[in-house]
Amino acid sequence: MPIRESPPASDAGYDPALSLATAIRPLRGLDALAARLRLVLETPAGRMPWRPEFGLDLQGIVGGPASTTRLDEARMRILAAIGNWLPEIEVVSCDVALAELERLDLRDPTVPTAERALGSQAVSAALEIRLVLQTDDGPVSFEAALTP
Repeated sequence: MPIRESPPASDAGYDPALSLATAIRPLRGLDALAARLRLVLETPAGRMPWRPEFGLDLQGIVGGPASTTRLDEARMRILAAIGNWLPEIEVVSCDVALAELERLDLRDPTVPTAERALGSQAVSAALEIRLVLQTDDGPVSFEAALTP
């Protein structure tokens, strides 16, 4: 049974760790699992002042060139965050890939000169995460996209 999760497209300031909602319906089963995973994966480490170690630390790998080494590092950090904050969850597999979001038109006069100088590196990308988790009801897949 797959779970597809992604950040709300229309809510640029959304932060699952800092929700100010007044009425929250209790989540159960796969919905609760997806919400807990999403909370860990979408909360940057250091974001919560009262618990700065909580969340996923991708800061050291953001902004550099995309490489197999960086994707492996992201995968290891994702697995570490799940292991630290959701130790009861058994991860069967974790795949991390890049999804190109936008390629800058380097001929566009509104693109700053510094970005034009980067040439082919001027690409905005997201991390696509695909997890297979073992639950009491059997394996469950979870997908998320983390954007910069």
